[in-house]
Amino acid sequence: MENFVKLESKLYAMLAYLGPLSIWSAFHAKEDEFIRYHAKRGLVLFILEALIWTISALPVIGIVFTVLARLVFGLLSVFGMISALAGETGRLMGIDSLAEKFVL
Repeated sequence: MENFVKLESKLYAMLAYLGPLSIWSAFHAKEDEFIRYHAKRGLVLFILEALIWTISALPVIGIVFTVLARLVFGLLSVFGMISALAGETGRLMGIDSLAEKFVL
């Protein structure tokens, strides 16, 4: 039997994958393990996206790398949002190992 996840928790968890709104979710993560799980992953994605934004200033290579990275991070964010709204704690490729190091 699966644990019941409140709709409010699902919405805060989904917001974690929308860039700067991951910080908002992190503030609400103290009481809820489900939100904390997704907030950590959202924060990692947000930090990596910020790094990609700085790399985009490089000529040619920066542009190509940025387009590919934004596509990958966009897909990871969509998968994370779907997982959050479904009330699941699905794994995100390469993000989980970094997210587990965060303490919220």
